[in-house]
Amino acid sequence: MNIKMSKRLTILAMLLSMLSIAADKNIPLEVFAEPAKYKTIQISPSGKYLAFTYEDGTEVKMGVLERETLKPTAGFEFGENRHVVGFDWLNDERLSMTVQTRVGWLDGTNPRTYWAAANADGSNRRVLWDDRNLGSLTMIDTLKDEPDHVLAVRRMWLDGGKVKLFKVNTENNKQSYISDSPKAAAFTDPGVIGFGTDTKGNVRFALEYDNGEDENIPDDDTISLHYKNKNSDE
Repeated sequence: MNIKMSKRLTILAMLLSMLSIAADKNIPLEVFAEPAKYKTIQISPSGKYLAFTYEDGTEVKMGVLERETLKPTAGFEFGENRHVVGFDWLNDERLSMTVQTRVGWLDGTNPRTYWAAANADGSNRRVLWDDRNLGSLTMIDTLKDEPDHVLAVRRMWLDGGKVKLFKVNTENNKQSYISDSPKAAAFTDPGVIGFGTDTKGNVRFALEYDNGEDENIPDDDTISLHYKNKNSDE
């Protein structure tokens, strides 16, 4: 018997065993229909904390626990129909969260998106970006050598949705424009639409898009990927 076949039989035996146990215990169908208690769970980079989101009525809230003791250290809630739709660990002790209003996909409700940050113990809570600023701010990388900072792409609708690269201090929300960000060619519209970084947080890639002569006809649209050599300034 070959190794692959042996592994398959082992897995099959385990599944049959599990089904047999389930049948013996006569688990009611209601158990499988119950909503999940937790939606998303992430462990902190140091392994000290667990952050998780969970439903509570019309809200999706977020909590933080010490991993070893399961002792709660912080809780975050934002009001009726407000959902934590995503979150990320920024460093060992701080995390960010994206919050939106969620009622129904087709009801036309303004999601009122904002991006916030807080420490794992619930202190130093700050809103880093609010969609009332008529644009968006999206993190693209954390900076291991600067744990209080992240790289983020900012789009302003008043600027035609063009993207610019900023370094954001998540402790005090100071945002610094990175002047050597990749620039679009003069003739492309909308121009650079995204950036990519290497493992050290250096911007090495830029994605450029051009609508062509007629923005309503996609046949003449072009997409270009630009790569910056490690030892180059261009």
